Parts: sequence; structure tokens; C-alpha cells
Amino acid sequence: MRNLPIVGVAQGAFETKQLMDYAENGGTIPAGTLVYRSDSRTWEELQSTEEDMWGIKKEKLPGFVPAVYLRNPGNPGKTEQEVLKLAKEQMKKILEAPADRFVLNWKQEAQRDPAFKEITEGEKGRLRGIACGTTGGQKGGSEYEIRLPELHALAVQEGKVHKVVAYGDRATIDESTVIWMNVIYGKDTTEMVSLTVIPIKDIRPLG
Repeated sequence: MRNLPIVGVAQGAFETKQLMDYAENGGTIPAGTLVYRSDSRTWEELQSTEEDMWGIKKEKLPGFVPAVYLRNPGNPGKTEQEVLKLAKEQMKKILEAPADRFVLNWKQEAQRDPAFKEITEGEKGRLRGIACGTTGGQKGGSEYEIRLPELHALAVQEGKVHKVVAYGDRATIDESTVIWMNVIYGKDTTEMVSLTVIPIKDIRPLG
């Protein structure tokens, strides 16, 4: 892992190709930058604060929430602060993992290695994190536009081919109130992943 310097917001429009430079030299993504997600849930479902899992009614946070919860229905851990705590722990462990192996495990189901289960899988075996595309959604379903907060590139784990860059809204992972990562697959920087809750106020349905 290599720590990155906090670098101010670049002048002019943010471009995806800047993400590779940020992985090398540090950088700041401006607040309001748009990323996109396709999701099977409707806008009404995303706004809902109640869900029924395992036959138990319980509250949930509106918006996109990472799959970081324990499978035990008696201890769902659904508070924003608990998600943030888990995200910081997860991000630190990801930065300790070999980037080439981690990225393949994250991107390709056929490459899944049990050694990475703790940092890649969450509730019901779903991938932890909320995958968003800088140029479009990740899969079929309803399309959503997400406005990012100002994010600083804080650290990078570099492999021979792939990279993972940790982003936060403060000077360190521990101080940050939101945690994102850029999964760089070769030269493809288009996948941004939130490890913390994306609140409904930062999401807009497209179409």
C-alpha cells in the first residue's frame, strides 16, 4: 500500500482518465461528480425504510446500502455508523491484499477465492460495496444517477496489472465519513465502488 498526498480539485471538468493519474499522484474528485448504477429495485423500493427478510420486519436505511450485514437476522447491524465502521475495516484489509488477486476476485465470479471472502462477500453472499460506473450502469434494471461528495484519493494498492484506490471525504480513512474505492482493471478506471451508504438525497432516477 502507498499513501497518496491530498491534492486539490483539478480545474475544469472531471474526466475518467484523471482517475489513473490520481492513483499515481493523488487527487480530488469534485463534489457533484456523477456516477451511474443499474439496479433491479424501483425508486419506491429505494426510498422505503422497511423490509422483510427471513420473515422478520425491520427498518432499513433508504438509498443504496452495501451488503455488509451479518447473516444473523437477530443482529442486522443496519445503522449508518455501523456500516461506516465496517467499511473502514474492509478498506484497510483490501489495501493489504495483493491488488492483482483482489481485483480479479472482485470482478470475476469464476476467480472467487475463499481467502478473500471476508473482504468481498456480505449478506447472502452478495458482493460488499455498491458498484457504480463512471460512464454507465453495471447491469440491467432501473438506471440511477448518483452525485458524489468531494472525494480525496488517500491510498493505493498496486499490482503488476491492476490497482485499488481508496477514497474518503477527509484526510485519512479513519477520519472519513464516506468510503469509496476505484477498482482499476488494467487500464479501465470506470468502476467506482461505495463501501458506505449512498443516501437517497444523492440519488436520482433516470428516464
